[in-house]
Amino acid sequence: MAIERKAALIDLNALSAAAVQKMGQDEADTLAQAPRPADYGAASPAPGTEPQGTPKSAFDRTHLGPKGAGLFSGMVAGELVRLFPAMASSLKAAAPHTVPQP
Repeated sequence: MAIERKAALIDLNALSAAAVQKMGQDEADTLAQAPRPADYGAASPAPGTEPQGTPKSAFDRTHLGPKGAGLFSGMVAGELVRLFPAMASSLKAAAPHTVPQP
C-alpha cells in the first residue's frame, strides 16, 4: 500500500526482527522491561510458562525496557533521517541504531 500511495515506509518489523536475530536470544532478552529470571523455562512444560502454584515472572519478550526502547526508537529515527534528511535537525541526537556484535 505504501508503494501505491507513494508513501515512505519504515518496516520496523523487518528491521527489529533482523536485529534480534543478529544479537541472539540472550542479548535480545536484555531489551525486555523486566529481567529474565535465571531459571526461566526450566522445569516447566514450555518455555515462558510457570508451574501451577508458582508466581508469574514479570519477564516477557513483548514489553520493552529502556534499552529496548532506545534501540527500536533509534531505528525509527535513523530510518526517518535516511528517508527525510531534513528531519535530522528535528530529531533528538542519538547514536545510530546498531546491533551488538557477538
